[in-house]
Formats: sequence, C-alpha cells, structure tokens
Amino acid sequence: MPILGDDMTDYPDAETGMGDQNHRTANAFEIFFNMWGYDPETTRFRSLLIFECASNVFKGLLTEIGPAGTLTAIKPYGNIYGRNIGGIAKEMRMSPGNDVISVAMPYYSGVYATSEGNIKPMEIRNGKAVVELYACPTKEVGSPPELCAMSHFNSEGICQVINPEYEYVFTHHLNSGDDCCRFIVKKKSEKLISKGAEPKTLPFLSMFRKPVDVETEQLGNLEMTIPYNVPPHLNHTTSLLIGVNYFNLFTVASIATIGSQRTIELGEPLAKGTGIKLGTKWKEESKGTQDLDLIREKLNNLDNILNRKGEPPSCSVSTIEREIVDCPLKGALPEQCKHLEGVFNGICEAIDPDYEFKYDRMMSKGDHSCHWVVKKKIARQQESESDDSFGY
Repeated sequence: MPILGDDMTDYPDAETGMGDQNHRTANAFEIFFNMWGYDPETTRFRSLLIFECASNVFKGLLTEIGPAGTLTAIKPYGNIYGRNIGGIAKEMRMSPGNDVISVAMPYYSGVYATSEGNIKPMEIRNGKAVVELYACPTKEVGSPPELCAMSHFNSEGICQVINPEYEYVFTHHLNSGDDCCRFIVKKKSEKLISKGAEPKTLPFLSMFRKPVDVETEQLGNLEMTIPYNVPPHLNHTTSLLIGVNYFNLFTVASIATIGSQRTIELGEPLAKGTGIKLGTKWKEESKGTQDLDLIREKLNNLDNILNRKGEPPSCSVSTIEREIVDCPLKGALPEQCKHLEGVFNGICEAIDPDYEFKYDRMMSKGDHSCHWVVKKKIARQQESESDDSFGY
C-alpha cells in the first residue's frame, strides 16, 4: 500500500484540512506511476480488474484450505506489508511521531484512496482516532468477508513500527454486510466502554480477535477532525497499487501453502469467470461487430489499459496474435500471468466459445517478450501438446 499525503509535522491546520499543502510521494510510488501511467477513463477499471484478480486468488485458497488455514497463511505477509506501510509513512513524515494521529494516518490515507473519497474525515475523540468509509473495491468485486482480515494484519504491522502501544479495532466491514467499514485506533491499555448491548462477533476473525460491541462504544467528545485530500491521479493510482500488492501477497501466500500448480488450477476457473463477465458485457454493447474483430479490439484495448507495449495485434482468417515487449507485470510471478491468461480466455469464451487465448511466451517466465495467440480450440487441439513451454 502506498503512503500518500502531506507533510503533517505538528499536524498544522488539521481542523480546516490539508489539501493545500504540497503532496509528497515515495520513490517507489513514482516508479509505479511511471510504469502504469494515468488515464482517468481507464484507471478505475484497471484497479478493479486487479482487485478482482487478487480476490480470485484468495477465493481459491479459501476453497482449498478453509477460513482458518487461509488467514493463517496470509497473516505473516499482511503483517510484513503493514510494517512496510508504517516505515514509508515515517520516512515521508506522514507519521512524524508516535501519537494516535501518526498511528492512524497510514491506513486512513490508503482507505481514502480505495474508497474514492467516500469517507468521513478522521475524528479524534478522547485520544482515539475513528475512521468510517462507505465504499471499497473488494466489496465492488464481490470479495469474501474473510479477505477483510488483511486490514487487521496490515494494521498490526503499522502499529509495530510506529507505536506498539496502539492497536486498530475494526468494528464494521462492508463485506460482512455492514453499512460501512469502521476502525478505531486506540491504546491497547484503553477499553471501549459499552452499555451492555450484545456484542457482535465477526465469525471469520474469531481466531484472531475478541468480539466487539459495534453499536454502543462511548468514544468521547470530538476533539479534532482531520480531512484528507489528494489529487485524483494520486488517489486512483494509490488504489491500483494497493490492488497490485494484494494480488502479489495472495499469490505468494498461496504458492507457499498449496504450491504453484494448485494455485493455477484453483485460480483458472475464477479468472475465466472474470473474463466471461467482461466479454458478455462487451458483446452486448458491440452492435453486431464480427466476433473475431471484437475479440481483437477488446484484447488490444485491455492490453492498452494494462499499459502493455508492443506492435498492434496481427490477424489472419482465424487467428489473432500479438507480441508484448514491455509490461508493468513483466517482473510478476508466472502464476499471476497465468491468472490474467484465464481472464483473457474468458473474454474469448464469452464473445465466441470456439476461440481461446493462450500465451506461448511470458516475460515473467524469463522470455524476452510475451506472445499471445487466439485461435480456434479445434486447431489448438490438433497441435502437439509438447509445444507447451510452461510445464504446467
């Protein structure tokens, strides 16, 4: 997760907002921005696509080993990620101290981006920070509620780096059916005071945290509000970077837990389902475009959205192919590229089920370029299976 925002030394003008101050970004974010570029019409789509791929990998692991096994598998990666977030926040002086604002700011800035600003300004109440947000890409792409455990693991890492005397208490999750996501940052020694209502347990986290009374906490008087504003291009690219990190972390955790082959096998039908949704929508909107032409158009558009560089697709009577010479994911795991292969294949399936998409070269496997081919399934079946260079 990137850390974006203002130099908050001594928290100047917290009541009136910080949008007029100069924004500072880490070098890693600048590199990421240059890799992916920014187009306001496609950045949101790109972010949601990557979040859905991440969610697919998580779902596959959940199906294979269940909630407890999945959360145990991802917890160390989520914690490391949180520590990285905290370290960047300190380096950028977004978190210049070790008080509640410094502890809360790293995650507040991240969820501001992923919620697209659909968030209440952070409140400081009796030494506690309270944040509520009303939109999340994981909700939009249909992620399971267990995925929200990453918020808990990330926040633990943030606290370990900035001030281990603090903790995040998550009381609401959109993916659990609540009307918002809500977290409270407080000292571990402080208790949330309730009036006796029945506590609401988040079952998927019962192995990691105690039930919290989410309706009746007495948080005290409002002391300060801290609005947060960033330019749209930083906001959208921040959300994309979070999605890419989740895609990375879940894939690494899955490979470490169930192996590469099983990760690919479980992810393939889910990735294909993502592609079928896109292809079905695009075919309905195509107004009679020939199927092979539509496949070529949409795959080329998707390559451009993903900022993949190469010559335009070449077409024959029944084949489309393209060479990619540069791609933001060229240093990704091969399993991630195989997942995207499934998405592209699903697009073909929805537009014309006689055709399928396949890579025969991938930079993530060490090839000098990526090369994909769309051809009829019958023609593919007639080819020698010994040509499969991936060994999957």
